[in-house]
Amino acid sequence: METQKFGKIGFVAVLVLGLVGTAFTQGKKDAKTYHSATKEVSGEVTGITKDTISVMYYYDNAENKEYEILLPIAKDVKLGHVKSLSELLVGDIVNVQYEEITEEDNVGKRTNRFAKVISFSRRPQKKPESSALDSENPAETEVVPEIEETGE
Repeated sequence: METQKFGKIGFVAVLVLGLVGTAFTQGKKDAKTYHSATKEVSGEVTGITKDTISVMYYYDNAENKEYEILLPIAKDVKLGHVKSLSELLVGDIVNVQYEEITEEDNVGKRTNRFAKVISFSRRPQKKPESSALDSENPAETEVVPEIEETGE
């Protein structure tokens, strides 16, 4: 009788341990890991809406290539040197701090980014359209003679 009792207890123990082990390994397979980092980018605004901001942060002259980042704007975004997003214009120079959250599981890795702080730096520099000072050859500049006043 005691042998049957220990046999039943042993069977139940193996069954319970098997189920717990299966649940534990299943949990490991479906486990998600998260990594969060705050990053920063500075550059020229190439597009802006109430929900997103696009910033060109690098231009490669050799390859004539622009590097740009499009960031969703967090609902609790903080603004620096402007009162509202509507004050920012395409061409403005800004500094953007964003949160990058990476989620990794058995399927793969997914990264989400959100602009948390947008600070206005300056308006774009305007190049003069035409000026005598821009001329490479001083002889090409037009000299306008002064008009003499007559005593009439």
